[in-house]
Amino acid sequence: MRRINSPTMIVILAMGVGSLATLFAINLWPKSSFEISAPLGVHAATSAGNKAFSVATGQIDENIEGLFILDGLTGDLTGHIVSTFNGKFFARMQHNVLGDLGIEDDKNTQLLMVTGLWNFRGQTGQIRPSNSIIYIVDASTGNFAAYAVPWNKTMLNKGRSGNHLGSFQLLGVGKSRTMQLQP
Repeated sequence: MRRINSPTMIVILAMGVGSLATLFAINLWPKSSFEISAPLGVHAATSAGNKAFSVATGQIDENIEGLFILDGLTGDLTGHIVSTFNGKFFARMQHNVLGDLGIEDDKNTQLLMVTGLWNFRGQTGQIRPSNSIIYIVDASTGNFAAYAVPWNKTMLNKGRSGNHLGSFQLLGVGKSRTMQLQP
């Protein structure tokens, strides 16, 4: 029988024993302190804009986000939802916000949009508000409005084919300025 004297063989043997010891220790250690689970869905509400358009994303349901676009020239707010079955837009909502904001002369508007996360608990049934609320502000007047995005969970199953139209629900309006600014 041959004896192992080589330093290389000793290093390989030590690495093997160390690996086995590490695996053994990991399996014996309480898992809750090491466990990092992958998220079920990624939700990243964000917004950007310029004078012509504001764009924002917001959570609709557990793993569904909506894309919201506000046309700063016309006041048209549109929302689009992507199907989880085929990755195509299948739901579309539209509403003009100028009347809600009390804007008669749309030439001087400076519309801004952001989304927020909410959980409206006061309504049950198939059609209920989504997890996003949309805030629109006219920076020239200080007027603002909040909108809910109605959502029907069964509509997701219909997302495999066809388009589904809906409308935003005005929740309320307000004014952030108490005095009129002179131009």
